Amino acid sequence: MQGRAATTEPVDRPSKTSSPSFRAPAPPGVARAAAELSEVLSSGSSAVLACEHDLDGVLCAVGCVYLAHAAERDVAFASTRDIQPRIGERVIDCPLTRDEATTAFARRVFMGYTRAVGVGVRQSESGRLDGSQATLLKRLAHACACDDPNMPQAVGSYLVMGFAMGPVSRKLISDPRVMAVDTLVRYADVECEHARQFIRFSRLADGGFGASFKPRANILPFVGTYFASRMRDERFYVVDPTHRTAILHYKGDERCTSVSLDRELTGQLASLDTLANDERYVRAMWKRFYDSMELHGRDTRGRGYDLRTSWMRKRFWEGLTELDPRSDSFGGTVPPKYSNESHDRRKELP
Repeated sequence: MQGRAATTEPVDRPSKTSSPSFRAPAPPGVARAAAELSEVLSSGSSAVLACEHDLDGVLCAVGCVYLAHAAERDVAFASTRDIQPRIGERVIDCPLTRDEATTAFARRVFMGYTRAVGVGVRQSESGRLDGSQATLLKRLAHACACDDPNMPQAVGSYLVMGFAMGPVSRKLISDPRVMAVDTLVRYADVECEHARQFIRFSRLADGGFGASFKPRANILPFVGTYFASRMRDERFYVVDPTHRTAILHYKGDERCTSVSLDRELTGQLASLDTLANDERYVRAMWKRFYDSMELHGRDTRGRGYDLRTSWMRKRFWEGLTELDPRSDSFGGTVPPKYSNESHDRRKELP
């Protein structure tokens, strides 16, 4: 199927059961990419859409495909940072401006997809997501958070299949396109669990807490609520130097704020070492407790080392207080509240 002239028709048009209820003009970058894609396909060539490696990027790329009236077999999806075109394949950039127009267009594509697959068909004009739509959005967001270079192709093909096949696509659990997305979602879920288990906070000199974590998926926004519920009365941040993102929490908030950082600020937060006066002593106590509870045979000379590394990946060891050699030093002074004199005075109180 060759491409035709690009239009600004609703993205949800391919679905016969859809009824457009959310409209927004295509961002300039997407409209230009759609016109170029239509021209390339009209000449009989194949094309690959280079999009941003996130949910908005993939959704906008899928919208570009439908604005150009292209078929799935004629278009491939790739991340702008990992693209490797085949011989004779034209690369079409689908950049995002990260503004309200981009967000609105990505939402337009998602809403069209939900109606195409029969999720939230009776939704009101308010634009609010119901439970099933929120679950679907979470699934797609988790899949797009993975660092896998094949993510845009997997998620893009999955969305295009849903537009083309409608509600029946939700039942094709053995379809390779569905299985590819399931694999990405499971990986992101595992990385979320790693974050909940292995993030270690340190008390800073200003009274707040800070932590650095390096997952292989951009999952910090998905675990912010977990830490906010456990540390609601504390002020803290967690920074991800790999994806240059962070979550921030203020005292009393039920949720964390997710922010994107530039390279300089990411480095400053990741290397921040202005610890509270008693933090080094607390680290030393925790490491001594951990060492005393350790099972023999789990070092590199024992058979239990492989089991230990399978349950606690070595890529997480860098941020673990109990495995940091610097935690052996308590700073040379014992904070008053941990000294024997303070403990004895407490026992003498009536």
